[in-house]
Amino acid sequence: MEPQVVTESAYEALHPPVREANRSASLRERLAEVRRLAAEGTPVALHLDPADGPAVSVATAAVEAGASVLVLPGPASEEDAAPVALEREVRRAADVTAALVAARGAVR
Repeated sequence: MEPQVVTESAYEALHPPVREANRSASLRERLAEVRRLAAEGTPVALHLDPADGPAVSVATAAVEAGASVLVLPGPASEEDAAPVALEREVRRAADVTAALVAARGAVR
């Protein structure tokens, strides 16, 4: 399944809703939760928090762990180019990681 990259408002409108990794936990704990839920077959979302480090790196780790939805930080404004660039970078990282994970699974 290809991961979705969404804004906070788009995440709230997702149907069917997905499970969410605990936002108040550390990144390590959230990734472990994503891995556990994904192993159970549950679609799971991870919110990208700027305090965790570079969003692209966190997105890569999240997709590797099995996240099906990556939620971008902050509100996206049409006048602000940064969220658009961030979304594009995160989407690219998520797509590449998902392809690598799928290829690795096909080899095993």
